[in-house]
Amino acid sequence: MDFRKIATFMLLIFLISFNARADIQDYRDYLRSPSHSEYGTIGLINMPSARTMPAGSLAFHWTRAQPYFRGSIIGYPFDWLEALYKYTDINDRPYSPYTSFSGGQSLKDKAFDVKFVLLKESRNLPQVAFGIRDLGGTNRFAAEYLVASKYIGNFDVTIGAGWGTLSSTRNSITNPFTKIGDNFKIRGNSGERAQGGSLSPDAWVSGENISIFGGAEYFFSQIPRLRMKLEYDTTRYSTDQSGNRISPEGERPLPQESPVNFSFIFTPTKNLKFHLGRIRGNTLQVGFTYSGSYGGKDPLKIKNDKVKEIPRSKVIKQV
Repeated sequence: MDFRKIATFMLLIFLISFNARADIQDYRDYLRSPSHSEYGTIGLINMPSARTMPAGSLAFHWTRAQPYFRGSIIGYPFDWLEALYKYTDINDRPYSPYTSFSGGQSLKDKAFDVKFVLLKESRNLPQVAFGIRDLGGTNRFAAEYLVASKYIGNFDVTIGAGWGTLSSTRNSITNPFTKIGDNFKIRGNSGERAQGGSLSPDAWVSGENISIFGGAEYFFSQIPRLRMKLEYDTTRYSTDQSGNRISPEGERPLPQESPVNFSFIFTPTKNLKFHLGRIRGNTLQVGFTYSGSYGGKDPLKIKNDKVKEIPRSKVIKQV
């Protein structure tokens, strides 16, 4: 894939729409609507946020950041629940350890993610959510997080704490749950989950350390279709140094030159968003999201058409 062509295409769309102006209602409806992260759920870039979409919404998200291709379907049955099914292609690893079986097929990973809104945003309080990545998956990307988001002017500010693959050695503190019991020091059953498909609640919010992440999404007033994201990434890309049994992301180290990621989001239409950014200090991230809200549509339509009179109907009744 030629990323220069993709970047040129996205820049062309931006230049064509540069002078586009949205009315106030459109601006409120979708130009500030939450955007999705690299992992498919609504968030910053790699880090999650506390945002969700309205009840009845559905989204399709595709992204590429070497060595990962990710495709996700995200549903919102309620405005406090986000549910995701994700398929990841890890293109620098064979499908299995056996070459004769793998052939030219790269490794595939599927996962389910969920996010629950615990507190709705108010004038003085942020929105707060708890989420689980790789729920019942293979543990490659397994993580839990508690996160808060608050609109402040043109900024949507996010700060949170992450367990699992969101707990790198950078900016880490002791997991407060280890004060409750030693069983929270180890993320259990990672070996049993290698094939995926089973829940391991004993691994949730476990591990000796957690990491504090954060970032913000900025909405440009003069260019309402454009926004920028900046985040501090605590994803564990290197080998495990904390003694936890959980495998690092992708089960092998990935070079990370910087924990600061940034991206631009361009919204050409109500349902479509394009993503272009740089992560890990050395990797281009591109993608798009197509989403829509279907909760307000009434499947039952009452017809008010006048009853059509059948010719000679009275004669037929008499007969």
